[in-house]
Amino acid sequence: MLLTLVGTLALGLGVASLVFLVNRLVFRKRMPRWVMPAAAGAAMLAFTIQLDYIWHRSVESGLPPDVQVTGRFGDTSWLKPWSLISVPISRIQALANPESDPDHPEIVRAEVILMQRYQDPRYVLQFFDCGRGARADLPSSEPEFGDDGRPIGAEWFDLPADHPLLQAACRGVRANS
Repeated sequence: MLLTLVGTLALGLGVASLVFLVNRLVFRKRMPRWVMPAAAGAAMLAFTIQLDYIWHRSVESGLPPDVQVTGRFGDTSWLKPWSLISVPISRIQALANPESDPDHPEIVRAEVILMQRYQDPRYVLQFFDCGRGARADLPSSEPEFGDDGRPIGAEWFDLPADHPLLQAACRGVRANS
């Protein structure tokens, strides 16, 4: 966020300087006083809007090849009127390191990475039951497992068969087996 602020201010200063030079060297007469701050403000606003729409690309391109993006989510706000026209992506969900126990290949453990602009990524360890189509959060830091390979005490949530997280987790294990 600090780099965005510094970049925006530097752009505003650069555009104001450019308008000043163009005014002095090309036109050789005084422009209206509002032109320089208006040009700097418009450039800063355009830069901020552009960053709203492209930040996720740089984040996704920096992910390791074995991490699969499973969801992109956008938010609108009346404080950002451009988001009412075209919704920018503000959150990304990705899946990493799917693995299963050879004795229970239908139970998959994977790390879900939740990324949001201006926030540190959150890593959530989840279990997926590929046979039943369900997921569960890690019940504790040291889970115990039952005879069926499921973590004891975990609350399971049914997922539709076409859910991106379920598909990525189950496909990742099938590809690694």
